[in-house]
Amino acid sequence: MVALGTTLSAFWIMVNNNWMQYPVGYIIQGGVYVPDDWLKIIFSPVVWVRFPHMLLAAYVTGAFCVAATGAWYTLRRMCPAEARIMLRMGLLLAAILVPVQLLFGHLVGDYVHRYQPIKFATIEARWHDEQPASEVLLAWPDSAHEKNDYAISVPVLGSLIASMTLDSKEVGLTDFARSERPPIVIPFFAFRVMVGCGLIMLLVCTA
Repeated sequence: MVALGTTLSAFWIMVNNNWMQYPVGYIIQGGVYVPDDWLKIIFSPVVWVRFPHMLLAAYVTGAFCVAATGAWYTLRRMCPAEARIMLRMGLLLAAILVPVQLLFGHLVGDYVHRYQPIKFATIEARWHDEQPASEVLLAWPDSAHEKNDYAISVPVLGSLIASMTLDSKEVGLTDFARSERPPIVIPFFAFRVMVGCGLIMLLVCTA
């Protein structure tokens, strides 16, 4: 019951968060967005991409906590039978969930690409329109001069990731007023840390 209650609570939090980012089923009263159709809000396609992504993250965290406990016991030669079960169970569950999580992460990226182009350009540190677009693997974004320093990029990969094509045009931050742009350094690096952690977890649980 606790797990069910926690899941339902998380679901409503995600419904609320998604509605604020991509409002559906609403009317405007006095200049304020007011929910009007809860079926549209609950069954928004954005909810059913972002909620599984968040829920899978919780399960993956639990799987690695179990595996880490088993590894801790194994290194200290404590409870060897239980340690083997925890280690195998945790890594097996992670091996199943991590690829699914990466898939949903890509679907969340599709949502951001479609509905939040400024956010997508920020995450990619893409300053100018590109066709085809390169993918910036690592750089130091320079907001003052609207460029990236020390950039390591892969040609065409940006278009492939964004739209699954080799020649799509991807918008840059200079298409938007400076006042509309979010801070770039934290989301740029946070996204790469997140992807890096996902790939490391995939390597650990499948090696």
